[in-house]
Amino acid sequence: MSFLRTLLAFSLLFQGQGGHSQSSQSLKQEVDKVLYLDSKVDFERSPGISIALFIGDSTYTFHYGRADRAAATAPTDTTLYELGEVTQLFTAVLIHRLAGQGLLELEGVVEKYLSVPDSSLAHLSVRQCLRHRSGLPRLPEGFGERIVDPDNPYGNYSTQTFLTQLTAPVLHSGEPATYRFSNLNYALLGALAAQRQGQTYDRLLRDQVLDPLGLSWTHLQEDSAFLRFYAAGYDKSGKQTARWQLEAFEPALGLRSNLLDLIRFCRLFLQQSPLAGFTAEEMMEDPQPTNVEKNFYVGDGWHLRRLKKYYPVWLHTGATSGCRAYVALVPQTRTGVIVLSNSPYGLGGLGWQLLRMLNHDWKKRGNR
Repeated sequence: MSFLRTLLAFSLLFQGQGGHSQSSQSLKQEVDKVLYLDSKVDFERSPGISIALFIGDSTYTFHYGRADRAAATAPTDTTLYELGEVTQLFTAVLIHRLAGQGLLELEGVVEKYLSVPDSSLAHLSVRQCLRHRSGLPRLPEGFGERIVDPDNPYGNYSTQTFLTQLTAPVLHSGEPATYRFSNLNYALLGALAAQRQGQTYDRLLRDQVLDPLGLSWTHLQEDSAFLRFYAAGYDKSGKQTARWQLEAFEPALGLRSNLLDLIRFCRLFLQQSPLAGFTAEEMMEDPQPTNVEKNFYVGDGWHLRRLKKYYPVWLHTGATSGCRAYVALVPQTRTGVIVLSNSPYGLGGLGWQLLRMLNHDWKKRGNR
């Protein structure tokens, strides 16, 4: 790791006259070691992988494999992947922006902003939904009966159906204030924000988050203008999957994006925010424990892993039928990792190994 420490220490010196290229080539050698030796990535299972690494003010991107096996195209910085649950980070930023503008309160109850005739929503706060502490089940009652295409399981579930089912008592099983990851929380937050502002979730997200940050690649509905940039997703049998079409669950699962935009988005949490009325630290204020692991906590959107002798790691993962996404940041060291793949297999192990490499095996500078 001594080579890497030298690389990181001098990375800021390599900004001119091809120096950044030198640094990138050296770093790629280290990434290759993690990819092929430590994580032993199988490209039969994971056809294409796009990686972004944050080191201070510098960002490096690397690509492996194929974005589309049939066309034999390699992934690039502009290759678009489905983000799955990583979408929830964007929805959380949207909710915080609205709160910063005085349009809603994070501790306010859901029924204050969402016109649904169900008194059982009275116990739910916006914050509880942000932190998956609402007690909502993983999926609504009868969800499986509505699946027409297993490769697009949410495609036959409309916003109207979702809002109607909010009145069903079965939706409120579980103890409030107990962590239970559920995409219903973010479907509910998206419906709440859209109804509160009298806009679609798509329009509201673009006006409040995507356009102000210059995220021109990030979008919800499949767009013919981006057709040649989409990665082809693959299932566990190697069959190409259809891209998800969502409605009610767009705020929880629906975004498509690439490294270019995700790098801009993650910079929100690694440096001073360019969004008025938004402070990144507020999203991880007073993180609450989960029942998943001893040192695993949840904030607003982000999850947090506390390490024994190192700074906490902010992270989120996402999955669709044919894509995976992984984002992890250490704001105190201004390091981070994004891993995108057109595979149904998780690559969190690869992402974690890369972040560990950037943070010197979780050793603080004074302890190395």
